[in-house]
Amino acid sequence: MRHIMHLLESGDGDRIDLLARAYAKYSKLDNVFVFVKTGGEITEEMRQDGAKVYVLNGSKDTSFSTFEEISRIMLKYEIDTVVVQDELPLLHFYGRSLQMVKKDLRVIPFLHNNPENYETRGYLADKAMKMVVMQSFQNASKVIAATVEIQDTATKVLGIKPDKISVLAHMSLDKPQEFAAELDAVLRLEKI
Repeated sequence: MRHIMHLLESGDGDRIDLLARAYAKYSKLDNVFVFVKTGGEITEEMRQDGAKVYVLNGSKDTSFSTFEEISRIMLKYEIDTVVVQDELPLLHFYGRSLQMVKKDLRVIPFLHNNPENYETRGYLADKAMKMVVMQSFQNASKVIAATVEIQDTATKVLGIKPDKISVLAHMSLDKPQEFAAELDAVLRLEKI
């Protein structure tokens, strides 16, 4: 069975968090959800549903300690796959860095939004983080896209080959069981 870690920014109730909760509720895989900045209503609901949820309350000042905590969680649950579920460039940095801790770790970026929406701040940070994000997507063995339009943009903007991208057909909160089954299938089929 796959042991999956999902990296998210915060559990404050945006669409990505709501999808994570739906996925946690109906997934058949062994999932751990790590919210690196803050928790919120969604993280509490996920805990009540029985999901493994960690809220790290990380910030720029504690990014290394946040990375250490993510590494400990990864090793504790024998994680073999990390899904970067948010557009925060720091999450992509964590995902790529985890591969130094565990060489055979699969890191799968999940494009919920168009890649042009990725936020970076400051001139040096902007260049460095764009490079981290580009490397995250280009070096991934698999990328998940929420829509065909996002897949098309990813191939143009990030230079990802279309055959590396799995587009989910059931990205709707109206059909959470179908969404969870489809994402499980994508994550289960990926070879190590």
